[in-house]
Amino acid sequence: NFKLEALNADLLNKWIAGTGYVHRAKTKMIQDALLKNPGNLIFFDTDTYITESIDDIWSDISSGTVYMHMKEGVIDRQVNNAFHKWDRFLEKATIRYGEKQFVYKKTFEIWNSGVLGLSTIHTPVLDDVLLLTDSIQQQFPKHIIEQVSVSYCFAQSYPIKAAKHKVAHYWNLKEFRQLLETFF
Repeated sequence: NFKLEALNADLLNKWIAGTGYVHRAKTKMIQDALLKNPGNLIFFDTDTYITESIDDIWSDISSGTVYMHMKEGVIDRQVNNAFHKWDRFLEKATIRYGEKQFVYKKTFEIWNSGVLGLSTIHTPVLDDVLLLTDSIQQQFPKHIIEQVSVSYCFAQSYPIKAAKHKVAHYWNLKEFRQLLETFF
């Protein structure tokens, strides 16, 4: 089954909720989809494509596993400059989201959210993701807040597995975007 729903400017603005952080809409879109269509859901960024059958991913999601594209690394290692900045921020920041406190550990792993596979049982965690996203956005407005929030909130309660062996994500291959534009 395939259903296409329009995303207009009013709805997008509502989902961004005055934060100016466009990636907040991704979490809201997933919440909306699960509310309207209970069951399993796999969200794919537009710069992804499936490379082989994902039947086993569907089965795992039903049993409580969360899928994300891939683990990008432990945040305290200087894998990239952005992680180093995040490490410095998270070491010092007091981050409350709802009634919860973000507890930073040097073993905190960031997952790429270009793929997010979950089911209706995971829906309550999305509320925490939004609260954490908004809290971090107020203190440290950076591009990957949504990934940090999703990685943290889901890891608190569910196992996360990588989908990279079945889904290609070419976010870092900007040239491919030009080829697609020419092709289409």
